[in-house]
Amino acid sequence: MNTLHIAITADNLIQMLSLGFFGFVLSMLITPLYTTNAYKYQWWKRQRTDAWSGGKAAVYQKLHAAKHARNIPTMAGLIFVSAITIVTLFGNLSRGQTWLPLAGLVGAGLLGVADDIMNIRSTGGVAGMSARLKFGLHSLLVLAAAGGFMPSWAYIPSTCPV
Repeated sequence: MNTLHIAITADNLIQMLSLGFFGFVLSMLITPLYTTNAYKYQWWKRQRTDAWSGGKAAVYQKLHAAKHARNIPTMAGLIFVSAITIVTLFGNLSRGQTWLPLAGLVGAGLLGVADDIMNIRSTGGVAGMSARLKFGLHSLLVLAAAGGFMPSWAYIPSTCPV
C-alpha cells in the first residue's frame, strides 16, 4: 500500500486558513447587501413550464409547486463568486496556478448571472437559458480556458518519443 506524506509549513497553513477566514467574513458582509437588493428588486425564481425536451413540465410543476408558491431570491451565487474572486485577487494571485481556476470560476459565475437574469425576466416557458444553450456556453468557456492556458502546460519537446 502506498502512503502519501504531505509536508506543510506553519506559514503556509496560516496563509490558507487566513484566506479562508477572510473569504467567509467577506461573504457574511456581502450577504445583507445581496438580500436587500434581492427583495427590493424582486429577484424571484420563476417556475419552469416547459421541459428541456420541448413538452410541458408537468412533473416538475407538481414537485416544485410549494417551493415556487413562496418567493425565492435567485443570483445568490454572486456572493461566493465575488468573495472568492476578491480574496484571490488581493491575497493569492502571486501563484501562476491560480489564474485558470479563477478564470473558470468567474466565467461560470457570469454564465450563472446571465441565466438568472433571463429567469427573472421570463414570463413563462423555459425560465432562464435552455439546457442546450447552457451546455454549449459552458463548453465554449472550457475550450477558451484550455486554449488560453494550454501553451503554458502542454509543451512537448521535439525529442520526446511519442
